[in-house]
Amino acid sequence: MAELQALFGWMQQLLSHPRGISAAEAELADSGYSVAKEFCSSEARSAEDRLAMMGRMILWRLIDVLVEDYPATRALLGDELFTQRARAFLSRHPARHYNLSELGRRFPGFLAAGAQGGCLYELARLERGISEVFHAPRDPQLGGASLAQLPPQAWAATRLRLARAVRLFAFRFPVDQLFQATRDGKPVQIPAPRRSWLLLCRRELTVRRVPLQRAQFTLLEALSQGHSLATALQRCAASADPKQLASLGTWFQRWTALGLFLPIEEIFEAVC
Repeated sequence: MAELQALFGWMQQLLSHPRGISAAEAELADSGYSVAKEFCSSEARSAEDRLAMMGRMILWRLIDVLVEDYPATRALLGDELFTQRARAFLSRHPARHYNLSELGRRFPGFLAAGAQGGCLYELARLERGISEVFHAPRDPQLGGASLAQLPPQAWAATRLRLARAVRLFAFRFPVDQLFQATRDGKPVQIPAPRRSWLLLCRRELTVRRVPLQRAQFTLLEALSQGHSLATALQRCAASADPKQLASLGTWFQRWTALGLFLPIEEIFEAVC
């Protein structure tokens, strides 16, 4: 089994090398494997040619995976430019994980270096977030009744943890609107900068995109960082219009209904 794993590992490096089969074999000369020894040539093609063809097929399959994971980014860049960026990305970050959902994990950061990096990076971050939320494990959820039954004196010290299928974003561009425009098949271009805040969560098999006010984002971000409700509310109040704070109860009702929070596990002295 170990020998078979070593052979498969060698083949993976051989087929994913950005400079081709010959360069890969030269770098892996000490592996004990060689193309001539492990593969047969046919009458029409040498073993190296056959492997090169296989490598090209794998490359296009991996590009297809990035197309599936980043459709809005592709729409913004256009097919040709997206393919160029995808090939460059795969040359720098060859596939190393058995799960193809991990292939594009670093793609947003790779795009950040381009001339359109700001908006393009944020759009790709959103699409990556959607993928992560969709594939995140399912967690138990805090019920609205449990939250309502929490004694008032326990609220200040309570820490509400966010489920793993939740993501928060603070954007410099209105990328959620841009994302929706691509889904609607509308022409898209880089928009003017405009701050926006977004929540991603999952209900059953659907990823929900929920726009947030800045104060809502500040509150949820503080909770996600492990702060108590008292600290989170203080941070929220510092960035909120006083009229917004009157809706705090409604916010928590909606967030609880969306399944954002894990059950409260700690019992504080204030409850007793």
